[in-house]
Amino acid sequence: MKYLKLTEDYALWLQQLQDYQAALAGCAEKLGAVFPAIKSGFHDYRLSELRLEEAEEIKIYLTLNDFEQHQILEFSKVEQFEVTYEARNYRFTDESGKKTAVITDDGYGAVEVDELVLLEDGKLSYEFRFFSGMHVLIKCAEIDFA
Repeated sequence: MKYLKLTEDYALWLQQLQDYQAALAGCAEKLGAVFPAIKSGFHDYRLSELRLEEAEEIKIYLTLNDFEQHQILEFSKVEQFEVTYEARNYRFTDESGKKTAVITDDGYGAVEVDELVLLEDGKLSYEFRFFSGMHVLIKCAEIDFA
């Protein structure tokens, strides 16, 4: 993440958020109709599907849900795609410190923070960090609703 780094300092978080929102405004024209949804962010949305499709170009479909809305984002002309997730790290611990059950209520699915950056070459970099620690990075030329 370029702007929204984890911090316990609330004033620093607010400054990061303000800097990010100023940078994000520069993406409005490139994103068109999808901009308002991305500007609002996907905090607390759950990842219900991530699909990779390869034909003439690589496309990624990311389906996110909250209790009221369902969004499918289509990432076109994908140049880079990364997912970092280690299931063994996401377990509850009992009083003795022993790892017991896999976290399933929030699991990897709830978005903690998402950040879209317009790169110098005109491409887009979109990162999602989930409460579990899972991280998704997609660099592409276009984002739209599917």
